[in-house]
Amino acid sequence: MANMHPPLDWVRVFEVAARTGSFAVAAKALSVSPGAVSRTVKELEKFLGIKLFRRLPRGVELTAIGEDYARRVSPAIRRIAEASANISRRKRASTLRVTAMPALGERWLVPRLGKFRDEFPDISVEVSADAAVIDLADSNFDLALRYGDGRFGDLEAVKLFPDEIFPVMAPTVATKYRINEFTDIFRVPRLQDTYWASDWKLWLDAAGVIAPADWHQTSFTLYSMALSAAAAGQGVVMGHHVLVESDLREGRLVEPFGLRVKVPKSFYCIENPNRPGSEAVKAFVDWLARLAVSN
Repeated sequence: MANMHPPLDWVRVFEVAARTGSFAVAAKALSVSPGAVSRTVKELEKFLGIKLFRRLPRGVELTAIGEDYARRVSPAIRRIAEASANISRRKRASTLRVTAMPALGERWLVPRLGKFRDEFPDISVEVSADAAVIDLADSNFDLALRYGDGRFGDLEAVKLFPDEIFPVMAPTVATKYRINEFTDIFRVPRLQDTYWASDWKLWLDAAGVIAPADWHQTSFTLYSMALSAAAAGQGVVMGHHVLVESDLREGRLVEPFGLRVKVPKSFYCIENPNRPGSEAVKAFVDWLARLAVSN
């Protein structure tokens, strides 16, 4: 008797037909034809060796054994459906959607995501780089990684780390232009990221120097492009410490001066208030906080 179990699809079709009392209604619920329902029930009856339905001139009705069989299999079918739905919900809850400013996503988050996957292999992460600030509460993102002064309307923000800025350039550029004094930097073409357009003024004011009006500048809409240009020896770019640390460590860029300027903005993690915090969200936020401390 160990192998006396018919295909689950047959039992499911029977259960719907028994519950609705009609092959036609069952067919509509299952998105198949009434003939397909009838054939499936016949296969099940053949397998069990007994009639489950009486075929009447105008429809069908369960036999006594059919009624007993329906009472026994219906709870099992419901439990299977509930278990499947629960697994599906858990899968959706374990997929984390993050929107991040491109510079932070590309330069800081993505290189570290492998560590998150190693620690939480059951959580999938989808990262979207969005230059425009989206309405998080009206989106399908769970989290946002943003740059700002900590005031994000009614949204609660967790501060990850403050920001410091300082000029960086390729080692060959520092040697070529003999960078020693602050004013030497004006001999080097300036590489400007348009998102952080005010950075140079902040740093130059702190250095106590004024940029000449004819200082050559190339502008980029993405910070990663400006950094790539700097690493290729095309000029000097303003570095943000968490975004250029790997370039400095690996020697692609150098910091010619010891002056780092703290800016009044920081990097934040923000939760979507309309997407209740799941275990995946909590795990990711905790992981970010630990990274921020170590950073």
